[in-house]
Formats: sequence, C-alpha cells, structure tokens
Amino acid sequence: MSASALISGFGVGALFGFALEKGKVYLPSVIREQMLFTNFTMLKMFLSATATTTIILYAFKKFSPNSVPPTRSRKSAGLGILHGFDGNVLGGLLLGIGMTAAGACPGTVFAQIGAGVQNSLYVLAGGIIGATLHGFAEPQIKKVLPAFGSNSPDKPTSLETKLKSNLPIITIGFVTALGTVVFFVERYRDWRVDLNNKVFPLPLTSSIDPRASAWNPIISGVMVGLTQVTALLSTKLLLGTSASYAIISSRACCLVESVCTSRAISLKISSSSDMWFMGLIAGITSGAFISSTLGGNSSIVANSIPPSMSFLGGALVVVGARIAGGCTSGHGISGMSLFSFSSFITVASMFAGAMGSARLLL
Repeated sequence: MSASALISGFGVGALFGFALEKGKVYLPSVIREQMLFTNFTMLKMFLSATATTTIILYAFKKFSPNSVPPTRSRKSAGLGILHGFDGNVLGGLLLGIGMTAAGACPGTVFAQIGAGVQNSLYVLAGGIIGATLHGFAEPQIKKVLPAFGSNSPDKPTSLETKLKSNLPIITIGFVTALGTVVFFVERYRDWRVDLNNKVFPLPLTSSIDPRASAWNPIISGVMVGLTQVTALLSTKLLLGTSASYAIISSRACCLVESVCTSRAISLKISSSSDMWFMGLIAGITSGAFISSTLGGNSSIVANSIPPSMSFLGGALVVVGARIAGGCTSGHGISGMSLFSFSSFITVASMFAGAMGSARLLL
C-alpha cells in the first residue's frame, strides 16, 4: 500500500511540477509581482486550476461520492475569536507574508528546486525549520491556549450548507465566476505580455530563451486541475503540499532517539497518505526539472531575493500553513473547490497578507 501511494503521489506531483514550470508560475518574480498586480500569471493559473478541480469534484460527488474527501474544518488559534476561524486568519496572513518575502509557496518551492532557481534551497530549509519549530512549539502553546491548533468541534462548514442551495447551482455559479475573471484578466493583459525580461529573468547561462517553451497559464492551470483525477482515483486525496514539510521534519527529528520518545512532535511516516505526500514532492521536483530541461532552461535561474529573506519567507510560509491547516494548493485549489468555508477565509487572509507586505517589502 505504501509503495503504491508513493508511486501515485510521484505521478501526480510530476504532472503538477511540469505544469508549474510550463506556466512559469513557480518563478519568484511572478509570485511577488502578482501581489503588486503588475503580473497576472499566478492569478490566471490559480483560478483555472480551481475551476477545473471544482468540475472534477462535482463529477466525483455525483458518480463516486466515497472518493471525495470531506470539506476542511476551521482551525483555531486558541484565541476564542472569529467564530473559531482565528487559526485560518492568522495562518493565512503569515503564509501570505512569507510568500511575498520568499517569492514562493509550499508547492512551488519544489518546482523551483527542480527548475534550478537560485536560493530555492534556502526557502526549503526555512520551511523545514518552520515546520520543526511549529511542531515543538504547539504543545507548549496549548498549555496557555488549549484550543490552539484544534479543528472546530462542529462539522466542517461548506458554502453549500451556508447558502442552503444545491450543489449543481453552486458549482455552475462558482465555475462561471472564476472563468469570467480569468477571461477578462486575459483580455486586459495577454499572458505573453507578462513574459518579459523584467518578470522572467533569463538563466545565468543558457543559449535558449526559456520563454519559447512557456504555456498559457490558463492551460497549465487546467492541467493542474486534471491531476486531481489521478489523486482521487488512487488515494482519495487532493493536492496539498504543506504537510510534506512536517513529514520531512519528523523524519529528521527521528534521527535523535530521545526526540522520538518525547513525542513532542508527530514523528513517524506510517500511513499511506504520508508516503503519498513524499512521492508528491519528489514528483513536483522531477516534473519541473524535466520541463525546464526540455525547454532549454536547465541551468541556474537568477533570483534577486537575498538568502536570508528566502529562508525567513520559507519559515513563515510553512508556519502559516501549519496554523491554517493548509496552503495555497491545499486550501486554495483543493479546499475552495470543496466549497470549504475555512478555505475561502484562509485564501482571503493569505492574499491580504501577501499584498499588504508587498507594499512594504517590494
């Protein structure tokens, strides 16, 4: 079971990483400038992936409902405010600030490593350290704030129940709204306009312009959404990468026997879902490497973000994702497609933190 989960995760990740590289949404400059609204590559890909996933999930709910995971629960920061969504808000804000600082989100880090982006390993290191600090800090915080990190005792809340409507109407309305935004943004700014030297720096050493291999981010987003079919059929899981940092951290901590015994952090990979996540991140890295190599972009890609900022941003991204219970792909693409109310709140907080910090940092 673990081997099949590993292989399945790798396959999904490879397609995901390939699409991220082809759409060029993995580039730090693209992510940062989206937060300044001077580049719309990320928005087009994100919304296209979410719309495609929503359609796929509707089909699965209709024909194979047992294959669809439940909506995401609200996450508490233990403050007793915001109706139990304080963890989603706090985590989303930290995640967004980290995205602007590092020019990365949890999933794109592995694509950056595969595509050879400078300083991507600093972001990864920051993310692993962030996951470790969160893992050890959580039990201590719970002594002061007992509800910190807990899910709501209520059933997961979805937009479907909130609006007291039926699934087809919500699905059609949501997909239509996303498609309309993508259509008008593309009309306002053709995707090729964003692929210029300012936001798409050429590699330090390359004889081929990698822009020639770029795909319309809308197409890449649809491809990302289609990878959900494989994930659902094989393991009943959806895209999400932030948990992988906790898994890596746990395995590293398990090298120290006393740490494992203390149980201060979740310290073992035993379930098939854990193996699926490990296969996923390996696949993302491999898929981005294959895409960049085939596109003539197989050397180091310039990145002007200082290593210290990359490291700090990586830590904030993962700490925020752990507090919120998900990341850009987990809450964004997958969670919103499940109509999880907590995911909409997390994503709104994430972009609020990202855009607000962009005005200060960039």
